[in-house]
Amino acid sequence: MENNCKSWYEKSYTDKGSKAQRLYPNEECCRFVGRKFSNLSKIEKGKLTCLEVGCGSGSNLWMLIEEGFKVNGLDISENSLKVCKSILEQKNLNIPNLICASMTKIPLENESQDFIVDIFSSYCLTLKDFDDYLNEAYRVLKNKGSIFIYTPSKKSDAFLNPGNASLLDKSTLDGVFRESSPYCGNHYPFRFEHIEELETKLLAKGFEINYSELVSRTYRRCSEYFEIITLEAIKK
Repeated sequence: MENNCKSWYEKSYTDKGSKAQRLYPNEECCRFVGRKFSNLSKIEKGKLTCLEVGCGSGSNLWMLIEEGFKVNGLDISENSLKVCKSILEQKNLNIPNLICASMTKIPLENESQDFIVDIFSSYCLTLKDFDDYLNEAYRVLKNKGSIFIYTPSKKSDAFLNPGNASLLDKSTLDGVFRESSPYCGNHYPFRFEHIEELETKLLAKGFEINYSELVSRTYRRCSEYFEIITLEAIKK
């Protein structure tokens, strides 16, 4: 399944370059950083190590770098990391540790990260692969380290009315095919969660939930509803 995702993104970045993804940080990621670290000086932030999984072209990475954190960026697509490096160079920012790998097998040491940022990234994992990813996230986080997740909710029309998409498991579509649906054309595993389901999975892995919220938006002149879970969990 991950090969489908990798192939899709390799082609997307080959065809579109920097236009394949957004160029500015995710607003909920900015809120997380503000909530968590606004009381720290830049020197104090410089002592913290973070990992963004699915970093893509670096739209969140450059914000994290400018904030002063020690940054690692991981993505399954080699082409995305090439675009990411180019964008960071244009901004005259230090190039972080960029890793081409699966988030289900993170090549970082145990308890090496203070926080993980997962912005619309692990949704491309099936339930089984997502379970492996949570194990990896727990492994690489330091004690009391945080994971921030921004991921699709099952209350979205894209899940409730999937058109001719098929379920790979109870939460994962094989892609988004309905033409009026947001993210139509993303032909790879696309997983949705209920907020209670996601919290239960994190609690079972040994995390505690610091906060969880729902963010909603509409598309197609309000005819399509899309809901997103935003959540911070802390390693006990």
